[in-house]
Order: sequence, then structure tokens, then C-alpha cells
Amino acid sequence: MEAESFFALANLPGPSGSEKAVTDFVIKNYSHLFDEFRTDALGNFIGILRSGRENAPLLMIDAHCDEVGLIITSVTGEGFLKFNALGSPDVRTLINAEVTVLGRENLPGIVCTLPPHLQTAAEMETYPKLTDLSIDIGMSSEEAEKLVSPGDCAVLAAKGFSLLNGRLAGKAFDNRLCLRAALAAVEAVSGEKLDFDIALALTVCEETGCVGAGPAAFSLSPDACIVLDVTFGSQPDAPGEATFDLGSGVTLCVGPFTDRTLTDRLFDLAGELEIGCSPEVYGTSTGTNATPVQITRCGIPTAVISVPIRNMHTPVEVCDPSDSDAAVKLLSEFIRRTKGDDLR
Repeated sequence: MEAESFFALANLPGPSGSEKAVTDFVIKNYSHLFDEFRTDALGNFIGILRSGRENAPLLMIDAHCDEVGLIITSVTGEGFLKFNALGSPDVRTLINAEVTVLGRENLPGIVCTLPPHLQTAAEMETYPKLTDLSIDIGMSSEEAEKLVSPGDCAVLAAKGFSLLNGRLAGKAFDNRLCLRAALAAVEAVSGEKLDFDIALALTVCEETGCVGAGPAAFSLSPDACIVLDVTFGSQPDAPGEATFDLGSGVTLCVGPFTDRTLTDRLFDLAGELEIGCSPEVYGTSTGTNATPVQITRCGIPTAVISVPIRNMHTPVEVCDPSDSDAAVKLLSEFIRRTKGDDLR
């Protein structure tokens, strides 16, 4: 994965419900990969790659394109913007964060709170609540109200950068990392003879309740689906049984909300290809778009390929690109080696 091209995608603003900058970027740069494409009423991008086979089976590949963000609730008399959460941004990392307010134009802002000198001893021992924070865009209330309205969104303004050992840091790796992997897998098989059709669904509003994937699956009615999303990378104080080392490859979700036959095929293929692949066990929902997809219509067999990242839902998520490359290899080889009738 080339860092600069990935950062061009990750740096785009795309909070839940306002993902158009991301889907426009995909249409501009990747629509040539598909035989047809569209955006639906919710804003999901759906690209179709045809096999040429009549009444071909259909594999849906899902990767959500939204990121956690903020939604403006009011403009104060002093010109500050009060806000609530879109999804679950880590409140601890919002303090003094740079943000971009998506008003009538994109506006730079800073999340502000009381300096330590003005806090009580008790306040110094706790993190502020989301409702205690405000965004400063450097304007009076009269100026701000001309450009920002309640319901406008804001996103973290952090730009991606490289760390040592080839690792990358930045915002919105959840889920632009897997969005890029899904596009790369389709690109890898584009032009090859396929035994089934592929529908790539870059879905909206996953961070606010997995809203977009169910309708996308309903309209496509696929025979099977593979969801790509991120999972938790190992880091200090994180429980080892719930996290995975960066650079170790991918995980596959195992549990009642994923299809065991489809998942086992991916495990077997990963072993054959010598791709690092760990089981990620869930007794309930995986917390991904697999949940709404698998119960759409009369049920859709669904598997989840995940890539580990650190510091999820912060301005400094960290990934190892080799894990994303592993996801690309596993998915593209699954497409090449699977017979269409095996999806039915």
C-alpha cells in the first residue's frame, strides 16, 4: 500500500451522514474498475463487476466509508460551537484537537476547554464530558451563524503521516484502510475471467448504527457477503485476548453473526497462501456491518475480514500496511479461486 495515495483517501472528511467527499473521490479515481456503478438514496456507493455469466451468482464486498465525527447542536452567544458525537469518538483525545467544521464552507476549528489553572482540583482528576467542550472557529456569534448551522458536522483535521518501521498514523483508518483494501482487491481481479459477479458496496453511517449496509444488501440480494473492517491492535494495557499484533496479518470473525462455512473457506485459503490469519471470537454481534447484512431478506451468508489498528476513533490511529496488503491478497485470491456455485 502506497502511503501518499492512502492518505489522500484517509484525510478526506466523511463523518456519518456526510460521506459525499469520499464517494466522489472513489467515483473520480476508481469508477473505471467497474462495469457499472451508482450511489443509492442513502449515499452508498455500489460498483458492479460483471463476470459475463448469465444469472451469475453475486458476491457483495462491504467496507464502510464513514468515520466518527461531531454534529453541531448550537452556536453560543460568544461564537463557540456546541456539539454532540457522531458515533463514538474518543472524548479523551478531543481536547484541544484540530477539527474541520463542514458548514457552508469548510472551516478550521479547535476543540477548547478550561485550562488547568481555571479548573478545580476535582475537575483536574476527571476528563470533561462531551457537552463540556466547544469548538472555537475564531468568529463572533453573528459571523459564525452565517456559516454554521445546527446539524452541520465536524471531523478531526489530523493529516496522515509515516512512523518508523513503515507504519502509518492518522485519522479515519477506521475504515478507509479497509475501503482502500477492498478497492485494491477489485483492481487486482479487474479484467480477469470471473465465475460470479462482484458488487463492491462502500456503505454509509456504519459508525452510527450500521445504517447503510442493510439497505445496500437488500437492493443487491447477494448470494454471499464479505465485510472488511478494522479491529483492535495490541498496545500497552490492552487485553491480549481481544487485540492483535500489528504486522500479524488479518483476523476472521467467528461466532453466531458470521457464516462458518464461508469463514472456514477463508481460513483454509489463508493457510494455503501463508497469510497470517487469527480467529476473532464474538458471542454476540461483531460490531460491524455483518450484523445487518446477514439478516437481510431471508439471510445472507457473511464473513468478516478485519485488519488491526491502534488508537481506534482518535486522530492518531496506527496501522501496519502489511496487514492491509494481507487482506487484499486474501480477498483477491478468494475471488479468483471460488466457483460461483459455491456461493449458493
